[in-house]
Amino acid sequence: MNTILDKLVQESTKRVEDEKWEYYYQVGDYKFNNVYLAQWFEKETNSWAAFVAQHHNTLKNTLSHEQVDLDVDYNARTLTKLRQQHKTMRLCFSGGGDCLTILETAKKHDIHFDELLTFASGNSLDLEENKEIREIAIPTASKYTSCFGKHVIHMPGRNNEKQAYKDPYVYYRRPEIGPDMPMFRRMYNVNGEYQTGVNIIGPDKPQLLHYKDRWYTLCFDTWMNGTYALKNTFYMNLHHDNIMANLKESILHRNHLIKNDLVSGKTNFYRITDRNDVHVLQRIQPENLERSFAKSNAEHIWNGKDISALKNLIEECDLETLIDYFSTMKQFVDTQPYFNYNERVKNGHSKFCWAIDIDSLEVYTQSELLPNGFEE
Repeated sequence: MNTILDKLVQESTKRVEDEKWEYYYQVGDYKFNNVYLAQWFEKETNSWAAFVAQHHNTLKNTLSHEQVDLDVDYNARTLTKLRQQHKTMRLCFSGGGDCLTILETAKKHDIHFDELLTFASGNSLDLEENKEIREIAIPTASKYTSCFGKHVIHMPGRNNEKQAYKDPYVYYRRPEIGPDMPMFRRMYNVNGEYQTGVNIIGPDKPQLLHYKDRWYTLCFDTWMNGTYALKNTFYMNLHHDNIMANLKESILHRNHLIKNDLVSGKTNFYRITDRNDVHVLQRIQPENLERSFAKSNAEHIWNGKDISALKNLIEECDLETLIDYFSTMKQFVDTQPYFNYNERVKNGHSKFCWAIDIDSLEVYTQSELLPNGFEE
């Protein structure tokens, strides 16, 4: 094995075990703290890294004696429990509909957050990359001041990226940052802050799989991007203590698809991507939500923000950081098996750690559900 790769894998395995990561990739005794390292290892050793959830058996045990009640507000029930358990409770808040639904639930049930935590980049909120925070997160939070103690804007500054890219293997040492290129500003670094209490991450929309006439909800690896940069996280609809919220939304979505004759083909994936359809999941959406980055860059809001950040570096003529960044990126693409220069936005990866049959509530790993890949 490549000497550098071996060193990185050893470091990763130790970190995952010492910090008791709940989600990781695994091949044999090796454990990987991000998908890029797992993919490099796969490439070098001709192996397959499984995406693992430590709570897999807990999920099985929980669901063996549970039934989904569509009339129950599971998020409210879980928030109440978390509030009783933790002296400090934070909500990671971008202003988007996922976290706003949780804030609205807290307001309705008189549940108090100590802090809203919003992540910014660069040296100023006035930068284009922080437009979503200025125009959505901050104004929206101001309407819910009775629900939280203070709104914290975490902004480590551009020096965060300057230092990160001194390490040509930084993409393999920090928590995974998602497949959307060019991956510049998402060098998560909270410097050991926010470690007390619990940090709640809003629920993503369920991912449904219709396969062999059964319906499953899946937990994909891409949803964990950057999660482990922040300690004590509670991913609202993926945590085993709140899995019923995920299943309830999955059933609501499945019922909507069937009722409106939207089910096509024997095997297909379904996920709500149009924000105008989130009412199907009984969620709310921010007023005046404007995804300008997604429009200007055709694909996704994250790569739009990264492009804006890189433009800022060019405007400031910060050649040192640019050179370090592109040297790191060259090292990255040379070691990744799935990177394609012709694919402008994505460095794709997609594995799931569990699939739950939303009718029987049986739980499967990817290898259990699809031992030979998809078969008709």
